[in-house]
Amino acid sequence: MAGPPKMSAVRIARGGGQPALPAKERSRPSVSVTSDSNTCPRVRCLQQNKGYYLRIRTILTNSPIQDTIATQGSSGPIEMTDSSDSEQPIPPSRAYHRGNVAGDLRKAAERILASEDLEDVTVRRLTREVGVAPANFYNHYQNLDELFLLIASSSLDQAIARAISIWSNEGSKQELLVASATDFIRFCLQNRQLMRLMLRRQAHQTAVKYVETSDRSFSEIVRFIYGIQTDPSAPVCNASQHGVAVGYVALTYGFALILSEGRFSVNVDDDAELARFVRNGILPFLDGSAAAVLGSGRPGTS
Repeated sequence: MAGPPKMSAVRIARGGGQPALPAKERSRPSVSVTSDSNTCPRVRCLQQNKGYYLRIRTILTNSPIQDTIATQGSSGPIEMTDSSDSEQPIPPSRAYHRGNVAGDLRKAAERILASEDLEDVTVRRLTREVGVAPANFYNHYQNLDELFLLIASSSLDQAIARAISIWSNEGSKQELLVASATDFIRFCLQNRQLMRLMLRRQAHQTAVKYVETSDRSFSEIVRFIYGIQTDPSAPVCNASQHGVAVGYVALTYGFALILSEGRFSVNVDDDAELARFVRNGILPFLDGSAAAVLGSGRPGTS
């Protein structure tokens, strides 16, 4: 048996109306379409087993429209569904970036600091390297200073962790302090922009995390030198009580700064030469030989 004749064309006025049917089919029940004002003008006709159905489909993505039809004699609109469409999952909105954006921004900053200057780190450059919009940076950090503070705090954490590891080795306290100072100075010379961040405490004075990390680092030095546990809530930078620790920190930081500026003709890439230079400069103040030299008026020996 031949099926019902196919429609050659369907025309629907925007906002609803009666479809135009071939003349010989006008005796069939009329079909009306109800839709909202956002109905897309693009339509197609679906022929199924019984009757004719109109399926209004939108050409706009992510803007679903509920399509209904009403037939004469029916009690209300009949919702149109298409199993091929209903089984399709709704695609998620496209994300700017996959992964940890805050962490990736920090890694990008550390990569720049490894080979360039602190001033070369900008919000626009970081977001371009990560692949997000510049405004996205402020979803994770208030400004560049906050990012720099996190990097500085992490670098201090790493430095004191290496020092504690060195202090756990066999040897005299003086020799172990020289070894940890040499390690810190070498790290600073290999990461000069990180050194600038770590040694600018005055600029970070209002940053709680950085101050806590800095104070904890000093407390570890006090603990090793004096063999005591310090109270985290008490002021730790007390020159009258911990003068040796203060002097040790000053010498270590000072050596890092003057060597980074090339004040002495030392091949800082030669580990043995660097270690010898630091040892000859710091050890006399730790083992008492500096006092002997000052008392005798004779020059020290290297």
